Amino acid sequence: MRDVISLYRHLLQQVKTLPRSAQSYYKHFIRQHYRSHADEIDQERIQGMVARAKTDAQWILQKYSKQGVQQKTPGAAGTKGACSQ
Repeated sequence: MRDVISLYRHLLQQVKTLPRSAQSYYKHFIRQHYRSHADEIDQERIQGMVARAKTDAQWILQKYSKQGVQQKTPGAAGTKGACSQ
């Protein structure tokens, strides 16, 4: 149970690294799913949910970090051929 609570807190902390426009959505998502599964007692299922949450969180963080890099990279918005006229 401690691992689940630690993961919950960790995920909420990680949300703070996302763009502000995405933070409220993911905070709500994390809280909603935590509450909806709070009465789960099957340890195997809990372990599966924890593993899935970690994988999903990693994917989301990578998704937003790549978007940030693309937005900051010159020419990333499709302006590559704009000067070649």
